[in-house]
Amino acid sequence: MANDLQSALNLPPIDQIGFVVKDLSQAMKAYEPLFGPFTTMDPGEMVFDYRGVPTASEIRLAFGRSGDVEIELIEWISGGTPHKEFLDAGSSVLTLNSYACTPQRLSRFGQENLFEKLQRMSAKAAKAAKESNPKYKDIKIAGCLPPLEGSYKSKLDIDMNEALATYKEIVKIQKNEVDFFICETMSSIEEALMAYEAASISGKPVFISFCVTESDGSKLISKEKLFDACHTFNKKNISAFAINCCQFEVVEHSLEIFKKFSLPFGVLPNGFKTVKPLKPGMSVDVLEKRVDVKPSMFVEYAMKWIESGCGFVGGCCEIGPEFINLLSDKIISSKLNIKNLI
Repeated sequence: MANDLQSALNLPPIDQIGFVVKDLSQAMKAYEPLFGPFTTMDPGEMVFDYRGVPTASEIRLAFGRSGDVEIELIEWISGGTPHKEFLDAGSSVLTLNSYACTPQRLSRFGQENLFEKLQRMSAKAAKAAKESNPKYKDIKIAGCLPPLEGSYKSKLDIDMNEALATYKEIVKIQKNEVDFFICETMSSIEEALMAYEAASISGKPVFISFCVTESDGSKLISKEKLFDACHTFNKKNISAFAINCCQFEVVEHSLEIFKKFSLPFGVLPNGFKTVKPLKPGMSVDVLEKRVDVKPSMFVEYAMKWIESGCGFVGGCCEIGPEFINLLSDKIISSKLNIKNLI
């Protein structure tokens, strides 16, 4: 069948196959019986296109053979990454990219055994970006405590003991790699309480970030009042409130509620028209991006939010490095005194 497909597509014979590996030395040892002996190459810094931009990168290579086919093993050492893009744009905080790496989400694909590995990989990726340049030494890394089954759910559909146990396991894995925890996209008070209880055990600062409805910034997805949610957590040992993955137009209402409490607060909006089509197990690819949400619009809103008392502003889905870069430049040029919250 492979030969038939090759002929149908008019492809030349395969003479090389490349594999990207996590650890070149371990991969060479594992594949030696199949493709060895290997020869290695350390080409030093090279320039590759990353998202269309020439970017200095460093890789290590090893070459073996399988008959007439050359087998290439590639280990990435440094270069362009999403985390580094945000740091280069001016971000002062990186959140671990582990939002979807919960046992409950992974189990839909029979991959729950990858839970711990993916959590540790996300921490390693953020740490590598921070350590890529001495100028990033003061960057903070946030641990991620997300909704366990899916975003924008009005209530927990899993047993509370299971939810708490999962959050505790995430905290256990992340706590030595992060500076603080953010319980994000919390759509109900119950969900937020489970995440908070686990995070509080770490001894690290905890931010609680709620998810409000798309038409009313005073209500959570659960229809509970944002004021009641803040009141619940105002009695606890948390460091800041926030809303995230929200519409730009509802933020001001949420901020007026945050101001009734003494804690710092922030905003991380998204760039979607609506999140309503998204169901558990789906990708955000089903959602439609707003064409009007551009970096200039983001900065215009963000500066108003900062003037309203926001201690931090960031981005959720569809808010990329170009948005942060423009905001960072605006803050610097405005000579705003942004207080460190961590």
